[in-house]
Amino acid sequence: MKRLLGQYLCAALLAGAVLVPSSSILAEPYRWRSHASAYGNESIWDGGWWDYEQQRYGGYYGHRTSWGWNCGDAEHLDPTHPQHSWAVLTPQSFGVASRDPSLLGTFVEMQLRKPDGSWSHPIIMPVTDAGPYAAGSDSGSPGWNWDLQEPVVLRLGYGGVGPSRYGDRSGPFYGRRDVLVRYRPDLGRSCPAWGYTTPIPAG
Repeated sequence: MKRLLGQYLCAALLAGAVLVPSSSILAEPYRWRSHASAYGNESIWDGGWWDYEQQRYGGYYGHRTSWGWNCGDAEHLDPTHPQHSWAVLTPQSFGVASRDPSLLGTFVEMQLRKPDGSWSHPIIMPVTDAGPYAAGSDSGSPGWNWDLQEPVVLRLGYGGVGPSRYGDRSGPFYGRRDVLVRYRPDLGRSCPAWGYTTPIPAG
């Protein structure tokens, strides 16, 4: 009897008669829980680059990303180039940094915590920088793996990455929060200097 039942199920699977429920693990994208900070403007937690002219910390805007140093070339530094915001952190940048530099140019999909505590819809971002390098995030310590570029958290409704060390800045602030992550190898990779030239996905 068991043998006959097994043969029936096998034949049904081959014929496509046994359908996988839409709620099964096969129909739901797998994501794992991690943590992410954010960077952009200076904050009490991370000053960014030191501005010698102003004699103060100036954050990261206007500076080349790890993608800009390792994947791009001179043409990507042109503000009119479609991937300029990958090569240089700008208010139009919409990517993420990873502690694993081998991910540069790949894509990840994340769900992020909004200011009200709810989860965002899935957001696809390119890995265009390396980090975070804050205390506790170095290799071998219980830190976190991701650093969101400030335009990402601003779009979620935050007032910035954190309070300014030089004056007033309205919150709420992103700080460091839980994220749900999965890799998106199906979207290809863009890192021309390493030989990856997948066109940038639209949207």
